[in-house]
Amino acid sequence: MRLTHRKALECRRKMLIEAPRLQTSHEMEEEETEAFGCLGCGLHCVNKAGEAAHMYKVHGQPSNLRPLFDEPTCPACLRHYHTMRKMKAHLYYSAVCRDQLRSCGIQCGLVPGAGSREDCERAADHDRLLPPLQGQGPRVESGLQRHFLDEGVHDFIVTALEEHCTLEELSSRVREHVRGLALSWTRFTCTIQYVLDHFEQQDAEFFGYDLRQLRAVLSRLRNPASWPFLQCSQQHEAPLPSLQHMEDECRLLEDFIERNPDRVVQVPREFGRHRVVLHAFSGRRRRGDVQFFMDLLAKKQDKYILHVVSMDVIVSKEWGDATCPTTCEFWWRAIQQRHVIAFRPPCESWSQARGQQTGHEAEDMAANPASKHGPRIIRTILELWGMDCVSLKELRQLCVGNDLLFFSILCIIALIEVEGFAIMEHPAEPTKEEAASIWRTALVRALMAFPQVQCVRFAQGLLGAKTPKPTNLLTVNLPRVLFHLHQGRICKELPTSVAIGRTETGVWRTTALKEYPPALCRCMAVALMEAFDQTPVASQAKDPTKEFLDRCHDMVMTSYGDEIGADYAFS
Repeated sequence: MRLTHRKALECRRKMLIEAPRLQTSHEMEEEETEAFGCLGCGLHCVNKAGEAAHMYKVHGQPSNLRPLFDEPTCPACLRHYHTMRKMKAHLYYSAVCRDQLRSCGIQCGLVPGAGSREDCERAADHDRLLPPLQGQGPRVESGLQRHFLDEGVHDFIVTALEEHCTLEELSSRVREHVRGLALSWTRFTCTIQYVLDHFEQQDAEFFGYDLRQLRAVLSRLRNPASWPFLQCSQQHEAPLPSLQHMEDECRLLEDFIERNPDRVVQVPREFGRHRVVLHAFSGRRRRGDVQFFMDLLAKKQDKYILHVVSMDVIVSKEWGDATCPTTCEFWWRAIQQRHVIAFRPPCESWSQARGQQTGHEAEDMAANPASKHGPRIIRTILELWGMDCVSLKELRQLCVGNDLLFFSILCIIALIEVEGFAIMEHPAEPTKEEAASIWRTALVRALMAFPQVQCVRFAQGLLGAKTPKPTNLLTVNLPRVLFHLHQGRICKELPTSVAIGRTETGVWRTTALKEYPPALCRCMAVALMEAFDQTPVASQAKDPTKEFLDRCHDMVMTSYGDEIGADYAFS
């Protein structure tokens, strides 16, 4: 489930310009992990000492502390340490003295330092014999604070921002620039950190950037995981983010899209002569279903050829199984290639009838002695994807329900990407705050933030259903669907009956509600066909392969069924 969740997030990021992203805990750990090396040579060093040694021996760059002193006395605090080794250690640990010397711009000449013969003689004469001695006299004056950064890299970043390049270009240009420099990883990360610390909101507004996104790009530049030469010899695949982390990222995307609808990538709507409607989880064919009305309406036009594919395991065990990864990839690829123009699925295993008192316990037991009660609740607002403690049968149902929902969401995302059309039906959001619903998942809420997506609430009872059945329709590029629903009403008042418990024959009363009333099917068919008719046949669109059309033809149901399939939980 987390794999599919991550795929849905990646697909949505591709549809957004400079989409924000949350770091996983694993990435944060990687970022915090120290790394050392030379960017110009592409050399990875084990520790900071190795990095400093390489920079001095190969590139002639001394340690950043060496120009700050040329004798064992600190010019900042006037403390005498007897040896160059201890003097260097003092500046390494004393940020106050180190920053003060850098701020005044002191640049001492290079003299023999730690490990030299002269310093070894000092150590033999004074080491452990005398403590550091405090000197007296004038001290260096503090100036403007200076940082250990590479001014060339800093100026390059500022110039790139002045040229208003995109954040992707900024990242690639910085990487390309530093590859030719004799620059240590430590100095480079200090430079990036300096930009992060000093580039504020008013600067971002002046240059025309989103501050949060710019900081995210710069943070990735200083992350060792984003530089191949800094990786260890043994690579390990990064663990999947937690479900909570991915839901937080969905909420971040939802907020980003709502505030920046213009950041959604716009593509032309280009569909060819053959147009496939993927009628997922279609069940039995019957007079008055969606395909029935679409076939009638398709006869009135000659611009394109309509294929209403019934994607269900009862039609094709291989290509109708939405829980099979190979099948899912096949249909996702068909949508991306613009062979599938629309998608219309219902949803599985989120019934609000669970946990309700049936009022007919005796009848229930007579029909099914093994069951003393109706199906229990297996999802809550705190566990939307399924409760931890369930039976094996319930666990399987949860997995199937989650797989079907994720398949539907990925199909809808793919159709948004190609400016196609989609309808997804599901019971309206329940009144109980603790009840589970797909409309309360972060994944679906982020999907509804896209400007092409509309959520319409209505009651199927006004269209001929036996119960009120409050319903939400999530639609893509179908702005007139609510108009067609109002136009298709056949009842003035809502019915008062409920679908709880079993019928006299032992069948659950919710089973019949799986099939939409004919008036609702007609409304959806009219809305889809109206959108198809307004989409001209693109001259540059390629026809699907014969193999694809033959597969679709085999899944176009023409014979009508007599029985409704049993509910999953009791099949």
